[in-house]
Amino acid sequence: MSVLALASLGGAAWWAMQRATTAPVDAVDAFFTDLEAGRDDRAWSRLCAADRARVSRADFPVAVSEARRGLEGHDVFSFDPIGDRRDVHYELDYGTRTDRFDVDVVREDGSWRLCNFFAS
Repeated sequence: MSVLALASLGGAAWWAMQRATTAPVDAVDAFFTDLEAGRDDRAWSRLCAADRARVSRADFPVAVSEARRGLEGHDVFSFDPIGDRRDVHYELDYGTRTDRFDVDVVREDGSWRLCNFFAS
C-alpha cells in the first residue's frame, strides 16, 4: 500500500472518529458552558431523565455548587464512537488545579444527555 493511500485511510479514520464523537462531546460542553454562565435551567435540562429524577431543579444549584466554585473553564473529549451510551471525559480548570472526570452521555428522546453526573 502506498504512503498516500495509508495517509488517506488514516485521514478518513480520523474524520469518522471525530464526526462520531462530536454530538456527545458537544452535549457535555454545552452543560458546562451553561453551568459556568449560571444558566441552571438549561444545564439541568441537559441531564438524563434518571439524573433529573435524582436531583430536582430546585436542588440543582446546591448539587453543583462544589463543581462550580472557582471554575475557570473546562475541556471535553471522547474516543468512544459507538452506541447510544458514550463515555465522555472532561477536565475542570480551577486555575491552580485541573480535575478530570468521566461521565456517561446517553441518547434520550433524540438528544444526547449527561447521565450519572452526580456519581462522577
